[in-house]
Amino acid sequence: MKQVSKYRALWDTLLIEVDDPEQETKGKDGNPIILPKSAQTGKLTGVVRKTGPEVNELLKPGIRVMFSFMSGQEVILDEKKYICVQEREIIAILKD
Repeated sequence: MKQVSKYRALWDTLLIEVDDPEQETKGKDGNPIILPKSAQTGKLTGVVRKTGPEVNELLKPGIRVMFSFMSGQEVILDEKKYICVQEREIIAILKD
């Protein structure tokens, strides 16, 4: 397997380790509801792992961000799911 450390993002791109989508939510009565795959789409979150040289310094490796569902190109490295996106596809920086 290829290692993430051997990759370098170019220009204004970011390599983001994608979080698993939420598969469960609470109903009105407080009981858990398991969401089907089709309901798990929408806004996605992840952790920035690599940034290109032209990316804003606010988007440094290790921070959690939100990006649109259809953003970027999905890749699998080290058996983990990542996505390569351009800086303009980042919707928000998430605070812990």
